[in-house]
Amino acid sequence: MRKPHVLVVDDNEFFRSAVERMLSRAGYTVTTARDGADAMGVVAAQPLDLVLCDVKMPGISGHELVRQVRDANPDLPCIVITGYGGAEASLEALQAGAYWFVEKGTEQTSHDVLRKLVAQAIEHGRLKNENRLLQRQLQGRYRFDQIVGASEPLARVLELVER
Repeated sequence: MRKPHVLVVDDNEFFRSAVERMLSRAGYTVTTARDGADAMGVVAAQPLDLVLCDVKMPGISGHELVRQVRDANPDLPCIVITGYGGAEASLEALQAGAYWFVEKGTEQTSHDVLRKLVAQAIEHGRLKNENRLLQRQLQGRYRFDQIVGASEPLARVLELVER
């Protein structure tokens, strides 16, 4: 079984390296990017389990990065982490599709809390992906395309059975 893969995106090299070391020690495969453009290249090229990104970066913002990641892979959770917090920034991140919003320098960014949040977000993404796969399998399994007939009573029965 492969180790969960986390992409850490932050223009602050010190913070990016610190999070990379912490997550690597916790057993994750970690890739880093310094901005949104680099991050989207990684998202397109590698299977990921989580994106952890800053809000304020050169080029595209963290909120826009979350939108682009969600467009590319709706089941890939994103955690937004920033030094510029507040209710408005938090709401904007969640509206963009972020799994969670964390302020740097708070209790939420302690190593233990951040590791737990990362694990929860990865599990959430895994469950969403598994759910989507199971739904597709069920739809394919219980289709009635091979039944020949066009009568109204047969159509009602097939509709009832499909529900």
